[in-house]
Amino acid sequence: MAALLTSPYTIIGQSDGGAHVVFRTDYSYSTYLLGHWVREKRIMSLEEGIRKLTSEPAAIFGIADRGLLQPGKAADIMVFDPQAIGPREPEEAQDLPSGATRRKQLAQGIRWTVVNGQVLLDEGEHTGALPGRVVRGVPAVASRI
Repeated sequence: MAALLTSPYTIIGQSDGGAHVVFRTDYSYSTYLLGHWVREKRIMSLEEGIRKLTSEPAAIFGIADRGLLQPGKAADIMVFDPQAIGPREPEEAQDLPSGATRRKQLAQGIRWTVVNGQVLLDEGEHTGALPGRVVRGVPAVASRI
């Protein structure tokens, strides 16, 4: 796993489009990477782990205003404690349409989640702000083929 996760040819992420939320909680991959593989197993530095989750996918998918903290870019920031970051145990929620059950896996160690410069989550609690929007990019990979 260390060789796979640290490879320059590996993009860290997952996609399911929400089709299996009743059975799986794969969206915890980012906090698992930072907690397990970075902090506990030390397969890469914290900075490299963050880069592999932020600027690397933004560049690959052609999302020019995301992935780096620079003037003129969107301020999407997750403020976390590197000694506490990780996924919590999976649990069930009955919040799908018609009260259907889904699996969820929240994170621990995250202080704030900031989207477009506004605090969206404060200690895991939604602030009521709705600063997000659908972001589309032009894949940079196509230009390299």
